[in-house]
Amino acid sequence: MIQAQLDRDAEFQQANIMVMPAVGYDVVPSDCLNLYVAEQVYQPTNLMVVLNGSYTAAEGAQASRGTIKSALEMLGRPLLMRVDGQMVPAKPKVIQVEDSGQQQTLVQIPWADMMTSYVSTGIPTIEVFQLQQGEVPDWLLRMARSDFGRRLLSWLIDTFAPEGPPPDAQEIRQTRIVSTASNSVGDSASAALVTPEAYLLTFHSALMIVRRVIDGDWEPGFQTPAKVYGPDLVLAVPGVTRVDL
Repeated sequence: MIQAQLDRDAEFQQANIMVMPAVGYDVVPSDCLNLYVAEQVYQPTNLMVVLNGSYTAAEGAQASRGTIKSALEMLGRPLLMRVDGQMVPAKPKVIQVEDSGQQQTLVQIPWADMMTSYVSTGIPTIEVFQLQQGEVPDWLLRMARSDFGRRLLSWLIDTFAPEGPPPDAQEIRQTRIVSTASNSVGDSASAALVTPEAYLLTFHSALMIVRRVIDGDWEPGFQTPAKVYGPDLVLAVPGVTRVDL
């Protein structure tokens, strides 16, 4: 959907309207962090984003029914990634990295940054990974890739999954995003962003951007949060911190 809107950029500019489709956790924090590191590297060619949705854990559901169903839909689609400026099919990567002396497993995922941060930074090759939180059963992947399986799983989610995280969990839980920009001669810059729980951040970031639009601070065409409002936009959200690595 986001790529389809990006393809209509000229149409939106001619109509003098702004289309900014991702103003919540997906993608305000990562988009701002990506532009922040990109601006520290001369002619960056590669961007790697790592998401950790359970940096600070809390009891209670991590996701709403709608988020779980969106993830189910993504599982059923082929993985696409941004390579040399184009969206191309890819086989998911699973890589091992070390962070603060601990080994972590990262799984490549489809994420809107491959469209939005391409606009924000101009970096032609973008990969997004998620810190692995347990194994995804093979049977779940097989069901997600069939129409009947997705309908059955969707019914199970609607029937048994919680509506969303309880308020006390939202106040405790934190996420962490690490972005690294690099260029063809080996220069790189990395930074980490710690944010409140994703739904709580979305509440704040969406209202912040709506307020700016109402105040007349907007640009016509397909736009992204960091491109229009800068890499420090996310720092105005309560509880967000950024550190260079």
